[in-house]
Amino acid sequence: RECVSILRRSVGVPAPVAAIDVVVIPTLKVPSVAEVEVVVAAATAAPKKKRDLWCYFALQRDFFISVSIQMAPKYWIGVVSQPHVEFGVSGGFCQMHHGKVAALYRMKVGDGLIYYSPKTDMDPKKGKPLQSFTAIGSIIGEKPYQFAMNENSTPFRLSVAYEPNVKAVSIRPLLDKLDFVRKIKNPAKWGMLFRAGHFEIGKNDFDLISAAMGAGGPVENVSTENNTFTIKQ
Repeated sequence: RECVSILRRSVGVPAPVAAIDVVVIPTLKVPSVAEVEVVVAAATAAPKKKRDLWCYFALQRDFFISVSIQMAPKYWIGVVSQPHVEFGVSGGFCQMHHGKVAALYRMKVGDGLIYYSPKTDMDPKKGKPLQSFTAIGSIIGEKPYQFAMNENSTPFRLSVAYEPNVKAVSIRPLLDKLDFVRKIKNPAKWGMLFRAGHFEIGKNDFDLISAAMGAGGPVENVSTENNTFTIKQ
């Protein structure tokens, strides 16, 4: 059957959905707006198996509708000592929890990552207090990979496009402005938050830290091995 027309429509919706793209292919008739809206509502209500891009299909007797849902990026804090941050930035990767993979699988292409460094060295005897945000970037790796540093160490890594020419920023002037600090019962014990090593923050906090560091925001038109993604600010 010949495709009569293709209707494309993008609508802005609240997080965690960034955008919806609807394609309608009539076979016997053009569906009404109400019929399309029913399918879109079902798609947005359905559980998402894949957070970055998810597709929903509705095959009716008179028409076919596909709904592509682009999920909004998430934003993360990674806790890493300053030398390890510099090593990761120079190599274009992130590494968490002494090379373990679990935290890396939580992040998807387009997510924002900010490194927080509590000390200047991982060794408590050598490191001096730093308590600063030290790097910022966007995830570009589709999945973690293992890197053989030596025969005894094969940590998991994830590719990151880091913002160049940013400055390290102390967390202290920002404490009363950060939502993830103000939400805890005792904000005076904010340091406990970073013991998790890796946790999610809101976009407002990410933007606040990003601006303080002099970053330009999430990377746009990021090329990966298989796809090109546009991350809208």
